[in-house]
Amino acid sequence: MVAGGTGRLGTVVVRRLVRRGEPIRVLTRHPTDTPVDHEQAAGDVRSRTATAAALEGCDTVVWCVHGLLGGHGAGPGAVDRDACIATIDAARAAGVRRFVLISIKNAAADHPSSLFRAKFAAEEHLRATNLDWTILRPTSFLELWLEVVRGKLDKGGPAVVLGPGENPFNVVSVDDVAAVVDYCLTEPSTVGRVIDVAGPDNVTMVDLARAQGTTKIKRVPLGVLRVMRYLAVPVAPAFARQAALGVLLNTDDLTAVAAPPECLPTRTMHTVLAAS
Repeated sequence: MVAGGTGRLGTVVVRRLVRRGEPIRVLTRHPTDTPVDHEQAAGDVRSRTATAAALEGCDTVVWCVHGLLGGHGAGPGAVDRDACIATIDAARAAGVRRFVLISIKNAAADHPSSLFRAKFAAEEHLRATNLDWTILRPTSFLELWLEVVRGKLDKGGPAVVLGPGENPFNVVSVDDVAAVVDYCLTEPSTVGRVIDVAGPDNVTMVDLARAQGTTKIKRVPLGVLRVMRYLAVPVAPAFARQAALGVLLNTDDLTAVAAPPECLPTRTMHTVLAAS
């Protein structure tokens, strides 16, 4: 069962697993009426009933869900922590043996971002079980940040850069992350491991803008991001989380070396753009 199988990463994971003949069930809030090459289970990961039903007959779970952009009641606390922990418990009750959790690099209990804290809580819960678990900690998804920075380029407008945009951070393609997921599901030596997944590129937001062919850049001042990560919480929690990430991307050392070596990510910013 793939939780989050219709998202940015999950769709690629599902496609890879189906390609090699694995029977896949996707838990999704919005099942499609058009034919698909896998089974769909209607439901929300926050529903214990829906999750339990989706797990029936499954021996493996891949958790690709995140609540970064969720509104009230659907953010990291409700999704990445509570729903993930409930799914881990439901998987044990259903007789599942293998559980691959997609977390995030630098997840920690004291991290300033609620997403990183929630991911870490789920990690700790999974590690305490007797499941055959693997935790993957990817860096920032390259395709996500290309999309964020693209802004209104398609309509002739400017690219959007959060803060000065000159601080390098590691990005990894979702295709490479999906390849690591696939590798883990077939390689017993990955059981019981926490594995960082990093791409070959450390880029700045300005790099992401210029690589998409623009010289017009609209910058959101860092001071505004610092304020909005707090002020926006009551009315627009998803925006507040994005603002907090914008601060991190401009102030922290988020560079990394490509990893893991046994399934090395190779897709660069330019190869991903050339294929899009």
